[in-house]
Amino acid sequence: MLLSSANASSASLRWNRALRTPPAGCRFAPRCQFRIDICDQDPSLQDVGSGHRSACWRAQEQAATVPPWESR
Repeated sequence: MLLSSANASSASLRWNRALRTPPAGCRFAPRCQFRIDICDQDPSLQDVGSGHRSACWRAQEQAATVPPWESR
């Protein structure tokens, strides 16, 4: 009952629609500062060390730039 009385803004409706139909390729590409053209293709899951895996085309490159005191 409360939900039916709530006004949904057009921005929240667009956001919900975008979540239901994500773009092809990496889902983070639209907001990633490291995005490159290949990000329009689906990345495969790869081991990045220490038991961690990532589905990012630039994961190995980015992992090499993290200072040792920030690695987990």
